[in-house]
Amino acid sequence: MDNLGESLIKLRKAKNLTQEQMGKLFNVSAQAVSKWEKGRSEPDIATLLAICKFFNVSLEEILGVEGAFFTESNGVEKKETLVGDCNKCNFNCDKTKGKKGYSELKKSIGKGCGFGAIVAFNSFLFLVIYALKEGMNFVFYLSIIGGYLSFCFVAQLYYSKKFRNFLILFTKPFKIFDFILKINFCNAFFLVLIKIFLLTLSGLPLIIVFLFGITVTYGISGFSFPFTIIGNLHKIKSLK
Repeated sequence: MDNLGESLIKLRKAKNLTQEQMGKLFNVSAQAVSKWEKGRSEPDIATLLAICKFFNVSLEEILGVEGAFFTESNGVEKKETLVGDCNKCNFNCDKTKGKKGYSELKKSIGKGCGFGAIVAFNSFLFLVIYALKEGMNFVFYLSIIGGYLSFCFVAQLYYSKKFRNFLILFTKPFKIFDFILKINFCNAFFLVLIKIFLLTLSGLPLIIVFLFGITVTYGISGFSFPFTIIGNLHKIKSLK
């Protein structure tokens, strides 16, 4: 990986670091850094990711993939990047500015609102038909609220990363399944029985937590929608 070695040299010099100083940052020797830069060896994946984080570059950039280049004066200078590549914001940074960011953000909001409108109409129609059939007038009013919340929920799932991340929080407890599946015993049959029991025991509470998360997210979507849509409209204006 000659490109990796060249990138490491340029990144290190951009920060005015010696090989020894860089080695101390990543818990390796100066000799190891020298070997990386000369292409005689490569950092392990964990160290490589730490280097990317420290120098604020992606793996593609540090490996010399076309789409980025380095300058010794100011570190990393990035060419135009597709919208959605940035994990630090929702369209509002230098990576997403310009005509491409403007058009992609408009498309994202448009599609989100479009899908939201379709889901809202169907949920509204279902509840109205149910209300007329059962003669429950209060269900008719609930259908209006339900339609609005359905629209807000689906739209924000599509264009708001923060909204999606909030919902994803409620899936974190499911990581316990990985822990259960990694449990190891000598008796294979006993192991299978234990795992089935633990998965069954933990499955129901986790499903309840996830459904609770969807309910909470669905409920607050109506309140958060005005803020997220206004925020994104301001971003569109700034990207013009």
